[in-house]
Amino acid sequence: MDKWILHFSLLLVLLGFVFFGSKKGEVTALLRVAEKSIEKEPDKALILLDSIQQMEELSEQQQALWCLLYTSVLDRKQIKHTSDSLIQIAVSYYEKNDLPERKMQAYYYYGIALQDLNDAIQAQDYYLRAYKLGIELERYVFLGRICANLGTLYTYQDLYSQASYFQQKAVGYFEKNRDTVRLSLVFRDMARIHLNEHRLDSAVANYTKALKYTSDVHKFCMFNELTGAYARTWQGSPFWSGYQSNHEIRYIAPDKKHKSANYAGTFRIAPNIDRDLLRYTDLSLGGVGCLLFVVCIIFYLWKERKKKEEQLNQSLRRKEQQYLNSQQYLEERNAVMAQLEQQYEAVVAQLSEQSSRFTTSVQEKINSSHPFFTSELYRGVYAEWKKLDEVQWAEVIKMIDHILYKDFTGKIRMLYPRISELDLNVCYLVKLEIPVGRIAVLLSVNSQAISNKRKRLYEKLTQEKGSAQDFDKFIKTF
Repeated sequence: MDKWILHFSLLLVLLGFVFFGSKKGEVTALLRVAEKSIEKEPDKALILLDSIQQMEELSEQQQALWCLLYTSVLDRKQIKHTSDSLIQIAVSYYEKNDLPERKMQAYYYYGIALQDLNDAIQAQDYYLRAYKLGIELERYVFLGRICANLGTLYTYQDLYSQASYFQQKAVGYFEKNRDTVRLSLVFRDMARIHLNEHRLDSAVANYTKALKYTSDVHKFCMFNELTGAYARTWQGSPFWSGYQSNHEIRYIAPDKKHKSANYAGTFRIAPNIDRDLLRYTDLSLGGVGCLLFVVCIIFYLWKERKKKEEQLNQSLRRKEQQYLNSQQYLEERNAVMAQLEQQYEAVVAQLSEQSSRFTTSVQEKINSSHPFFTSELYRGVYAEWKKLDEVQWAEVIKMIDHILYKDFTGKIRMLYPRISELDLNVCYLVKLEIPVGRIAVLLSVNSQAISNKRKRLYEKLTQEKGSAQDFDKFIKTF
């Protein structure tokens, strides 16, 4: 009673301002107060907006704002729109004027009105317009609501992939705004999508998330839906038959009944679902109680299992730490270190031997009776030059084919007629026992590429599988 007295007094004061003060200024102030009251006191906002009479005397801007606020109040009070004439006035004004914030709001509420009027195509269009402006303005509160409504719109058109996409985005925006009420509803809607897709595990998971954010007043209804999801996993039970006959008629039949070219349901179905669930609970309270008991038992066993697993992990971590600090660990570590040192010394010795052999080989060539191995050309190829020009390559090939290894190129081509010039150059340099690193420099490729070429060339020349080292041995004795 005190609340209504307060509202009536406020109304009288405001009406006094309207009729005895500066009307346009007071109407603007009245609209501001109404807008601030919409979210938490929609009844008060509706009274204030209804108090404004003689709309023709208002400015175009005031008319547009009044239409926008009135539409938003109806939505906040969950009153289904039966016409879009009011919000059209707001949309038309804000599209002509550079007021992106208001235009976004107008698009959003126009989408709601069109959704109530079962015009899904148009509703989707205006939701997406609002979404684009919301992204530009970073209005996360509205973005969450837009995405949630788009998700619901697509759900009732059986477009579950698109619905899930926008519901997921809505979750992100509502989490950013810490809007627990809408988070609960979004997770519930996602669970309903998964039920329609027969993804029961995902449905149960989302109902569980919804319960995390659901107020105590609405938890009973949410538990009923969660129970229904579990019931679908036990379709052979006696309870399932009764549940199916009551549940699916209310959840699936509305979609099919209202199916049309434009729209397959209505956004305002959610409150009706909750009321149907309450009626259904009266019919099947015993079965629901049994299922809830089973759910509680499963949850308890799961918690106990997680607790035991955590205790076991802690015990294992303690034992591991004890072992690390033990003498046994230290001895094993020292043994491993000694083994690694031995391996390292063996590798060093091997590399030293290879280096010695390599130096000896070079020295042997230098001391060879043939003058080529002491020539400027060979020294350039072996150690000094970074590449060879055409003249230098011609001299190298001439030396190999006509002096050192008689028709080496021809023999190679007999084994591999389609050999490339680059591969031939590799054969020449390996025949001259040029190190792999120098070959890579002279041919402007990396060492790994040279190794791969040697292996491949061995297979082409011998028709056998082999390594790069097998190729080197083959060429040197060829």
